Amino acid sequence: MKILVLCLFLSSCSTLKRTLTYSALAGGTAGAGAGVLISPNRTSDVPNAVLFGAIGAGLSVLIAYLVYGDDPRNYRLNNMLLMDRGDHRGTLK
Repeated sequence: MKILVLCLFLSSCSTLKRTLTYSALAGGTAGAGAGVLISPNRTSDVPNAVLFGAIGAGLSVLIAYLVYGDDPRNYRLNNMLLMDRGDHRGTLK
């Protein structure tokens, strides 16, 4: 679990596409590993790895998308505009 949390924190990027890609890779890897560990026998290792890998990737992409939207660094900020020298609104003459 600590590895998954660490991967989620390390996969933050400047673009949404990269964030979703890296979180899908991390979640899929963690899910596949968990699927192999909890499989009851050797014949179900691969199906469990695929199933839990897909679930892990999907959940991590969903969480990354929600966290990306709430991050204040990703808000679209308006640029600061300087007033024109001819624009004297708000000043007293």
